[in-house]
Amino acid sequence: MVFEAKVISDISTGVQFDVLRNQIARTIDVMLDSNPHLQPPLPERHPELTCFVLITPEIFRKNPESRLYGWLLPAYQRDPVLLQRHLPHRQLADLESVPKRLGWLTWEDCNRLHRGACPWFQHSRSEAEFSD
Repeated sequence: MVFEAKVISDISTGVQFDVLRNQIARTIDVMLDSNPHLQPPLPERHPELTCFVLITPEIFRKNPESRLYGWLLPAYQRDPVLLQRHLPHRQLADLESVPKRLGWLTWEDCNRLHRGACPWFQHSRSEAEFSD
């Protein structure tokens, strides 16, 4: 699993060496390759089985249009062609399995699964304000 965790900030939209590539596309790109130079056990990761999970406050999952990731992640989940446009060095055939490996969790999900997992979260807004 590869996690990108956000609280208030949005995804970054570029990097110095590729100003057109956004943070989600960049992270997905990295997850698609193995890296034998990392410290164990990371070289044992299987890129074809690796999933990307975005973690944000529930309010942003309920209001996805308020953040760029709220537009991009669902679009990538629906359309590997868009992901290929954002990663033009990748072949579409290599990206067709990626949409089903993209997920979106919330800090509230984490807190429900393991109470106290996000103690900083308890101080900002109560979980009840975000729950259904």
